[in-house]
Amino acid sequence: MNSDQRLSYLHLMNKAAESEDRQSYFYYLKLAEETLQRQDPEVLWKPVG
Repeated sequence: MNSDQRLSYLHLMNKAAESEDRQSYFYYLKLAEETLQRQDPEVLWKPVG
């Protein structure tokens, strides 16, 4: 769930960058970083395979 939410924020960041909307860009960057920080470190860094 959190990774999907973070990807949504990153997509919105990209859209804001394309339209040169700096305020929205940094707002979505902040939300993406907060979402990343809320993730469980064990899940975040779990090796694949």
